[in-house]
Amino acid sequence: MEKKQFGRRGPEQQARSSGSFTANSAYTSSTPAMSPSGLSAGDFDALDFASNASVGSPRGVIWLLFGFDGRLGRGAYWMIGIPRFIVHFVVAAVLFTKHPEILTGSLMDFGMFLFGATEGLYYLAPLVPLTVCYWSLESRRIHDRGHSALWLMLLFMPIVNLVYGVYLFVANGFFAGTPGRNEFG
Repeated sequence: MEKKQFGRRGPEQQARSSGSFTANSAYTSSTPAMSPSGLSAGDFDALDFASNASVGSPRGVIWLLFGFDGRLGRGAYWMIGIPRFIVHFVVAAVLFTKHPEILTGSLMDFGMFLFGATEGLYYLAPLVPLTVCYWSLESRRIHDRGHSALWLMLLFMPIVNLVYGVYLFVANGFFAGTPGRNEFG
């Protein structure tokens, strides 16, 4: 077993200082490297490409968007969450622009349109994966903060869901996760 030597550069840090860049060097470096977006490498630790899968593989992308196990850091949460929100918003805007009668009808009318009409299925097709992606992001972010994803069930309770939704946005988006390992990874 080799003793750690502090203050000496390892092969990975030497490669970075010489101008070359390895795939995981920004994620495994002990010193925080800044990305062009201003996020430090520590924000991306929960992606853990070495153990989960690389983003280049289909399993890695599917896990990153739809996986419910493990943890997700704030940087990855925002990098996936913002584009997901924009696509979700665009699909909903197109739906309500083309069919404004849905807004004035009952919830039953909206359900009949989505599940009963062929055109409704075209809108439902992207909304289902986007919603699963939302629940995946929130559950893994809650795991990163050391809590069970079962707390997401509060989003199904009327009035409580409004308060808890705002809390989730603030807590998941801006508060750091538990340092080190926790019961979720």
